[in-house]
Amino acid sequence: MAYYVVRAHPQRERMNELHSRLESGALERLDGVGTALTTSLTEARFDPSTKEAVWEVEDYCDPPLAHERNAILDRYFTGFQFERVHPSVGWLTIEDYPLLWAEITNRANVDF
Repeated sequence: MAYYVVRAHPQRERMNELHSRLESGALERLDGVGTALTTSLTEARFDPSTKEAVWEVEDYCDPPLAHERNAILDRYFTGFQFERVHPSVGWLTIEDYPLLWAEITNRANVDF
């Protein structure tokens, strides 16, 4: 098992759809990954300097998030980058960034 800080560019036109799926609990039903993915995306941050969504994830795949990307993430994000970290250290490195969903809902014209 490994932990990663994930960086990816949100596809602006699909973020409202993803947010609705998160709020409704639809992603939690994904076999084997739904609960962890929902938690990570709900707590995702927005890096204003790179305009990327950033979150920490626990993953077993090589390459990282292969199952999650195929099932859901590639529909909503592009340009994935992964940095391997110790458990919970990733969140500490990004905790000062604003929440992704606050940025999207409070600043409708955020340029991704």
